[in-house]
Amino acid sequence: MKISVCMATYNGEKYIAEQIRSILPQLSEDDEVIVSDDGSS
Repeated sequence: MKISVCMATYNGEKYIAEQIRSILPQLSEDDEVIVSDDGSS
């Protein structure tokens, strides 16, 4: 089963790496992480 994790971020560049690092250990090779920029400045 493939899992997609979707994250919307708004001016979250300080935290995005930490958030992705916390998710990756829970995913398999087939899973994906999608990060969407929600109109950051």
